Amino acid sequence: MEYAYLAKIYDHLMNEVDYQKWTNYIESFMNKSPSVENVRTLELACGTGNITIPLGEKGYELTAVDRSAEMLSQAQQKSLARDLQIDFYQQDILNLTLQREYDNILCLCDGVNYVLDLDDLDEFFRKVYSLLKRNGVFIFDISSYYKLKEILGDNTFGEDLGEITYLWENFFSAEGESI
Repeated sequence: MEYAYLAKIYDHLMNEVDYQKWTNYIESFMNKSPSVENVRTLELACGTGNITIPLGEKGYELTAVDRSAEMLSQAQQKSLARDLQIDFYQQDILNLTLQREYDNILCLCDGVNYVLDLDDLDEFFRKVYSLLKRNGVFIFDISSYYKLKEILGDNTFGEDLGEITYLWENFFSAEGESI
C-alpha cells in the first residue's frame, strides 16, 4: 500500500478516534505487568504516532517502528513539536532487526492484520516474544474475520469531510479460507 499521500491526511481521516482514551485503556493493561520497570515500550506499525505520542507524554521510553517512511515522518514531526525523545525506525514488522528487550510491545490499529501468511504470523509472534523482557506484555488488536467479511466485505464507503472526499472500496476474498 502506498502511504505517500495517505500519511498527510491520515490524522484528518481518523479524527473521530479518541486516541487519548484508547491510550489510557492500553496503559491499564501495561500497568498490570509484573515487570519491574514497565517503561520501555516498543510500538510496531505505529503509523503517525497517535498512540506513541500520548505514551511519550506519559513518560514511557519509546521505540516506534513503521514500514512507511511517510507515516514515520508525520509521527516524528508530532514528536518533535512536543519535545519528546522517541526512537523511530523504518522497518517492516516481519523483518525486525531490533535487539533490545522491552517491557511492553504494542501492535495496534490492526497492524497484525497486515500479516497474511500463517508461517509469517508464527515468525512474527516468535520475534515479538524474543523482544519481550521476562513478564513483559504484548498488546495487539485485530479486525476480526466477522468484521472483514460481514461489515467491510464487498462494500464501498465514502464521506465528504469538506477539504477531503474519499471513497473506500472493499473486496473480500475467501481464498484460502479455513476458519
